[in-house]
Amino acid sequence: MFKKKFAVLFMVFSLVFGGGLSVFHFANADDDEEEYEEDDDENEDVKVEPSSSSEKTVTVEETIVVEPAKIVTENQLQTISLSDRDRDGIPDDEDKHPDIAEIYIVKDDDLNGIVDTFEN
Repeated sequence: MFKKKFAVLFMVFSLVFGGGLSVFHFANADDDEEEYEEDDDENEDVKVEPSSSSEKTVTVEETIVVEPAKIVTENQLQTISLSDRDRDGIPDDEDKHPDIAEIYIVKDDDLNGIVDTFEN
């Protein structure tokens, strides 16, 4: 009977003590992670390599962030205005009569006094 009470008492004690340690561990887990993170950062930046001579070699690793080149596209529009003094829609370079609109020019090749377009 004494052995049964002792076994039950030992199990209860181990559960209470073990549960208390786990609660204590989880309560302080955030603090431990911060300390380990700081130590990890220091270990990554500087590495000391032992050498056979009396000099120590220090290797420093740097993180370089490279951004992609920025692409700039520019569209340029240029409006070229050709002179059209008579405003008939034909530029002066191609117009036979740049001062008179083409609708006012009449052709009478046979010189009979009637415009050729009405003779046909």
